[in-house]
Amino acid sequence: MQNSMVGFRSSPQQRWLWSFWKGVPTPVVRCVVRIAGELDRKRLRDAIQAAVQRHEILRTNLEVPAGLSTPFQLIDEGIQPVWAQEADRESPAVTAGGPRPVVQLSLQATAPQAHSLVIEIAHLQGDAASLRNLVQEIAALYSAPDAGMARLPPPLQ
Repeated sequence: MQNSMVGFRSSPQQRWLWSFWKGVPTPVVRCVVRIAGELDRKRLRDAIQAAVQRHEILRTNLEVPAGLSTPFQLIDEGIQPVWAQEADRESPAVTAGGPRPVVQLSLQATAPQAHSLVIEIAHLQGDAASLRNLVQEIAALYSAPDAGMARLPPPLQ
């Protein structure tokens, strides 16, 4: 009995990036968000988790099934954002092929009432504009966890 794989065709842009970076670590898109004031870490983690659950691309890896040369998008409902240790300044690079976390984060206290949140995604899953939208969504979910979802536009497909 053969295993079947359910996935979606990759976009033309994803296929181009895949062929360009085939076999090497995939470049990442990274942003640093400065947070001033008191921070509720659990609420921040919950807001990020809610945002990741809203957007399939943040739970999607590209894989090439055996015998094919074109990657497919495989959505993994079990993928969670990965938090680097707070003392760790460098998060591991996201590489092409094989299931791995799509969203990687790091949070450092820079002063008693100031933090830096680093958000990193593979370039195959987004760009600078995607990160800007993700940060705005996380801010909305953090500031009003109960009402935040109702105020957000539908997720992009």
